[in-house]
Amino acid sequence: MKNNNKKIGTYGTLKRGFRWNEYYGLEDFVGEDSIEADSLHSNGSYPALLEGKGKKFAIEIFSVGDNLFQSINSMECGSGYYNKIVKTDLGREVNVWFYKKEVFKSEGKHWKPIDAFIK
Repeated sequence: MKNNNKKIGTYGTLKRGFRWNEYYGLEDFVGEDSIEADSLHSNGSYPALLEGKGKKFAIEIFSVGDNLFQSINSMECGSGYYNKIVKTDLGREVNVWFYKKEVFKSEGKHWKPIDAFIK
């Protein structure tokens, strides 16, 4: 029996149909929801969600076990992101990886805003 006790909120390459979702084998789909954040950007390879207020962004929620969570967390946190538990618009508590603003600012000219995921 799976012990999928952590909820993760995905908005980019971890969503269904994208490369990291398939790589990690995310199968325990919980549902769609949305969270509030400052902005979402892309550098052409992956997205950067910036923590803050102002816009609603669609996410997909998956349940994962501790080992899978740690693998994803290591990959994300090693790539300029940090993890934070946030409350979704439907009241769920999920782990979301936000891009570090200081890293974003240093790379800013390579990022383009994405409005496609605004809910």
